[in-house]
Amino acid sequence: MTSICMPPHAWPATDKPEILVISMTANRPTPRPGATQAVRRAARRGTLAVALALAPVVGPVVGEFSGSAEATTRTYTYKVCYKGTIVASKPYFQKFVAATYADSRGWRRAGIRFVRKDYTCTRLGNTDFTVYLAVPSYIDNFAGCSATYSCRSGRHVMINQARWRHAVSFWPSTPGRHGYRRMVVNHETGHWLGQQHRYCPRRGANAPVMQQQSISLQGCRAHVWPLSREIDSVRQTMP
Repeated sequence: MTSICMPPHAWPATDKPEILVISMTANRPTPRPGATQAVRRAARRGTLAVALALAPVVGPVVGEFSGSAEATTRTYTYKVCYKGTIVASKPYFQKFVAATYADSRGWRRAGIRFVRKDYTCTRLGNTDFTVYLAVPSYIDNFAGCSATYSCRSGRHVMINQARWRHAVSFWPSTPGRHGYRRMVVNHETGHWLGQQHRYCPRRGANAPVMQQQSISLQGCRAHVWPLSREIDSVRQTMP
């Protein structure tokens, strides 16, 4: 079977990740209405040519590989805690983090499984790390962190409530605030997994998730998931 996966910039703006898959087999798939004669001939042959011929119909075929998750090789536990006066929805934040960690486009591609524990937040060290939704002033207390952005310090993966609610001024409408939240959770968790900052490889390319996209896109396209090279890298750096 040959499949076409829509690239990240073409995904629908919904709360649930979706991948459009078109399957071609030797059983003469029926081409879409309005397809060209080339598509019809390719469909009768049941070959990869269908994928190429359909490109003008369903959009770009080439993009960053979304991939499927590998078999789990590492399992990490985390808990969700809050610092300061939180006005954002706590249940939504908790579910959003869990969905981001479970998504096969994320660090899960490296064979990582994240398991949330309902442990008390007053006791430290009972999970591998803690994800915080925190007010800016709390984050500002940590060395190397700023009240302006989210940050990771030790076992603290801290999401800045101001950025969570409003993203940054230059963030594009696609992937939007929902995508910004995905990016920042993946970025700060990537630091806990041993990843360092990356830079835009070339103008118009998808930004690495470890790029400081909250500061500047550097000519790249906003991108919320780890690139393949980042997945390869995290296999070497994860705790």
